Amino acid sequence: MTLLCTEQAQCHCVHAGTVTFDPIQDWVTVDGIPVLVKGDFDGRSVAHCIGGAEAAGIKRCRAIATVNDSKSHSQFVAIEGLGIALDSASGATDYMNVNLSPWHVASAGQNWIAIVEG
Repeated sequence: MTLLCTEQAQCHCVHAGTVTFDPIQDWVTVDGIPVLVKGDFDGRSVAHCIGGAEAAGIKRCRAIATVNDSKSHSQFVAIEGLGIALDSASGATDYMNVNLSPWHVASAGQNWIAIVEG
């Protein structure tokens, strides 16, 4: 079962850093919380990453750098042409500035609306 993500979704880098959201749209909601759409993962900040040692020049995850579009957004359900964000979303962060550290969705922010893809 693939759940749609809301603004309360919990996303983390591999080092347990947390991602914060500022939804593109706010008129489609689940229990009053905006549904995330394509573009809502792009460039989002990562806070509290514990990977690396800043003092030694190893930069921690600071933002989402890439998004795996086919896993991250519905190909069939959209809001204003933007695919709804799914809890199967993934990609890479800017860890060490080389985009090698994965991120993932730990919780969709809701647990009762699922999307069935083709």
